[in-house]
Amino acid sequence: MKKISWTLLLVLCCSSPCYSAETTKEGFYASGERKFIEMYQDGKLHGLKKFFYKSGELAIEQEYENGNPVGIRSAFYKNGAVRQKAVIDRSPVSAAVTNYYPDGTIYSSGTSRKFFDDNAGLIHAYEAIIYYPNGNIAYKRERVRKNFYEDIYFNEKGEKIVDGVVKIQSPEGKKLSEIHIKSGKKTEDKLFYENSQLFSESKYGQKGEPSGKIYWKNGVLAEEYHYESGKTVIKVYSKDGAFLYHHAELATGGCEDYDANGKLKRTGYVRQIVCPTSKDDDLFLEEGPHEPSVECHQCGFD
Repeated sequence: MKKISWTLLLVLCCSSPCYSAETTKEGFYASGERKFIEMYQDGKLHGLKKFFYKSGELAIEQEYENGNPVGIRSAFYKNGAVRQKAVIDRSPVSAAVTNYYPDGTIYSSGTSRKFFDDNAGLIHAYEAIIYYPNGNIAYKRERVRKNFYEDIYFNEKGEKIVDGVVKIQSPEGKKLSEIHIKSGKKTEDKLFYENSQLFSESKYGQKGEPSGKIYWKNGVLAEEYHYESGKTVIKVYSKDGAFLYHHAELATGGCEDYDANGKLKRTGYVRQIVCPTSKDDDLFLEEGPHEPSVECHQCGFD
């Protein structure tokens, strides 16, 4: 169980009998090292939240206001070099994300947002460019017209690929990602940890429906997901392999949360939010790949 320490500060409201509770919370790894520090105001995240690698270096920092991420989310390699910069905008809700190779050159850049369209249903809109270490474009996703995007793939020489495999390595030669293309469409991909160990593997249907798995650094399954009957079903596991819960995201814009026994806990709608889940942060701290970006699936409830 994670060790948590609390420091409670009561701040007197100006010329008023009411009080605003400010709380600082620290979380720790099972072995005792500090994992994060975050601040709350009136029960909501408010202020700077910081994550640390197990070895003590700063990993992530993000500012919050009234429970919502704002401004710039910064992530770092252990040597202090910038790993990711995400500029979060809440009107409309979106994130502009830039990821970097360890030597400071750009690995990828793009924007991401999720919203519900009355005619098209749930839309995950994103545009992105991924670069080889030599600066040439490996992948480009661009908007062609409303709610329609085109994916284009290239080899390291800058030549367009219709059938084949895109392999991206770090400047040091470590594999980062692998994308399989057939008739101009992505059929499967793999992402890797910085030590070249498998992080995730995904396959895509005729309409791009995803199914795949994500792994913890110890090789244990962290998440598996697939598309069925108009919804994406996501199952989440702990580092020791215990099944935690599953979540279903409907194409109609709704979502459902289930407990470990498969019992429906609550239903709601997909919130327009760009904020990582605790699992996403944990995978990042294990030195997972640059992707996924800060956009994620979350339910909102009235």
